[in-house]
Amino acid sequence: MVPVPDVTLLHQLAERLTAAGNYLAALRRRGATNPQTGGPEALEILERAIAQLEQAGELLRRLRQTRDPS
Repeated sequence: MVPVPDVTLLHQLAERLTAAGNYLAALRRRGATNPQTGGPEALEILERAIAQLEQAGELLRRLRQTRDPS
């Protein structure tokens, strides 16, 4: 059985990865409907996806620390 703090971190990690995937899928759809699309809106979507992935990385680091506190 996974300890409760680990379950919480795993849930938060899944949320971040899902959010990043949604942002990237939105960018893909946007590009599929208009290949010339770009600019500030596309950049903002990418920035949001990157932020979610960075948060996911931080959650993974925290999870690793709970597993190996050395």
